Amino acid sequence: SISSIVLELLPHTDGSFADNAVYVLECIQTPGISTAIRYGISLASISRYKNLDGADRVLYVGVSSNLLRRLHQHINLPVEEGANFTALYRPIRVRQVGWFRSYDRAEKAEALAADLLDDRFPDDFVAYPG
Repeated sequence: SISSIVLELLPHTDGSFADNAVYVLECIQTPGISTAIRYGISLASISRYKNLDGADRVLYVGVSSNLLRRLHQHINLPVEEGANFTALYRPIRVRQVGWFRSYDRAEKAEALAADLLDDRFPDDFVAYPG
């Protein structure tokens, strides 16, 4: 529900007027095969993440100019408006949010955050659409 998403985001608010967010989601480690079949996601999409096996954690890094709406899409509308990755590997918690005044800077920070997470936590699987 929207209220549970808001409660999850409250610790990540900083009082600034920046509205472009880079976010890190922790996701389940087992793909939702039934979700894939129900929404017509090909099994090839699942198999392309085979190096995810054995990962300590599954992390997804994204960027949005409306974080509340975007998280709602990832959680409640996984394939229609979310991402195929989070339709297969459902988000379970928000790990981090960074706020930026410009979307361009947020996009650059998204790639940097994914690279830093990949370097810092080599036993985790880090996905990002960027």
